[in-house]
Amino acid sequence: SFCAPQILAEGMIGRTTDAKFSEFLANRRAHKHQLPPQPIVAFDSAGGNVAGAMALGHAIRKRKFDTLLAPNYSQIAEPNLGEEETVVRDAKCASACALAFVGGLRREVAPESRFGIHQFSSAKRDLGDSATQVAVVVLATYLAEMGVKRELLDAASLVPPKTMYWLSSEEARRLRVDNTRPSANLWSIGASPQGVPFLHTAH
Repeated sequence: SFCAPQILAEGMIGRTTDAKFSEFLANRRAHKHQLPPQPIVAFDSAGGNVAGAMALGHAIRKRKFDTLLAPNYSQIAEPNLGEEETVVRDAKCASACALAFVGGLRREVAPESRFGIHQFSSAKRDLGDSATQVAVVVLATYLAEMGVKRELLDAASLVPPKTMYWLSSEEARRLRVDNTRPSANLWSIGASPQGVPFLHTAH
């Protein structure tokens, strides 16, 4: 349930973050609280390694975990059980974190959350035309596998690497980053030539 303990995925994503994630899940002594069978993974990350982020996203999807991005995260204060204390303020999921986040089976971007995208770049800066084309295909294939619209990659490609574009709640739903609530579609009621009523929605 929503009140069950969640996993806080916090910090920069590296090439081996998926392996560390798997080790954490396997080591019950590393958990402060007993985790449910399919815990929600809550994110607070400025990004990191693109390949590592996709590997983490695959690890999350393989286990059918859900993901969450909220502005703040709280935990039950001890010893005053029942009282909450905020442990993370102004959380965000930006850059490569976006790729890890969409690995969630059910993905929620809470109102006022900061989900940021921009062009993905290499430490070597100029990848060259051939490598860039391959990278775009790999990213597009990954997003399609996760059920996210290709438009997310197109939108990110228009944002310079040193800047950030923050998606609105409606954009997150329209692009299927948030798949908990369908985006609003135009609809109308009509009738067939035989007089049978039907509902038409615009996708």
